[in-house]
Amino acid sequence: EPALRPVAPLPAVLRFPRAMFRSRLTLDRANRISTALVCVLIAGGVVAMFASDHPATRGPAWILVATLAICWAMSPRALVVDGGEVRIERRLWPALRVARAEVERASPLNSLGKGVLRVGGVGGLFGSFGFFRSTDLGWFRLYATRRGQAVYIARRGAMPLVVTPDDVAGAIDAIDTRPRIVAYEPPKPPVES
Repeated sequence: EPALRPVAPLPAVLRFPRAMFRSRLTLDRANRISTALVCVLIAGGVVAMFASDHPATRGPAWILVATLAICWAMSPRALVVDGGEVRIERRLWPALRVARAEVERASPLNSLGKGVLRVGGVGGLFGSFGFFRSTDLGWFRLYATRRGQAVYIARRGAMPLVVTPDDVAGAIDAIDTRPRIVAYEPPKPPVES
């Protein structure tokens, strides 16, 4: 029978979060392409509507311009953990602020699951953000600018958040304030040349 080994053979130490953390939410290639295509289509439609001699096309053209501007203003640009709050900063819209005391945990999330439905918000124009629902997660607020791993932020008495910062591991360490025990790694000896 194989001998049982302890999970952490090295001495354990407590690790505490840093005082301030900031990670950008940059668009991945797929979101940049979809944003560019939608902007080109809207720009073409607006130009065609203003070039038309029919005055009834001016109103819809301005609605398209306003929709594009509002989507850009509301799009997420950074995740900040500072003091007693977690903030999702947006381009020109006020930041979404969540008190750290309201956060139960932060954990990595590989997928939104099956049956993702956008209930209210934007999907693919300057990212995806707003209210979503999936079979696996239930109701949640999404602030995503890329595909792949995300941060799932469970909150007490409120809808969870799913965010895709550039630094997922750093965001989890900064948001989840519970002390964690990790294996101690001694300093590496200097490399002799």
